[in-house]
Amino acid sequence: YNLYEFSMTAYISIPDDAGIEMGQNDELAIFSSEECRGVAERVEIEAGVYVWIALIYANDENEDLTFKYYSSKSRHLYQSISGITFKSNSHIGNIDSPLSLDFEIVTSE
Repeated sequence: YNLYEFSMTAYISIPDDAGIEMGQNDELAIFSSEECRGVAERVEIEAGVYVWIALIYANDENEDLTFKYYSSKSRHLYQSISGITFKSNSHIGNIDSPLSLDFEIVTSE
């Protein structure tokens, strides 16, 4: 990510009723078009409750970003229904009130 001048952070949650079969080896990444701009880390904040924390990179303000989630259990790829706009040095959500994202399935094996 040395190619990017700016960064921002996001705290993300995925609702239990999202219909995603979650597992320990799942991945959540942030994209501008088809270019990966960050990968989130899953953190257990209390027993069975998880928040994803992402450091997101860009060179320009106001880029539209989307999220993609890979379920290792179902081997499905999901894309967020809504996204965010990049703002340098900003924070979206926090550990107590993360951004809640809904997803739709993109591919399945």
